[in-house]
Amino acid sequence: MDGDKADTFAEGMATRVTFDLTFGILQQELDDIVTLTEDELAEGVRLALRATHNLAEGAGASP
Repeated sequence: MDGDKADTFAEGMATRVTFDLTFGILQQELDDIVTLTEDELAEGVRLALRATHNLAEGAGASP
């Protein structure tokens, strides 16, 4: 996969290009992939802050 941009609140897992090695491993090993909206990512950050008093980066607040 190759995209034009990777603008996201979850900078820690943003990418524009998939790499054959890692993408192949993920295809073999993962049972499911979950996609989230930017609003859902932001809510995860808020939830982590309320519950643990730690401010997570967007990627760290994803499931």
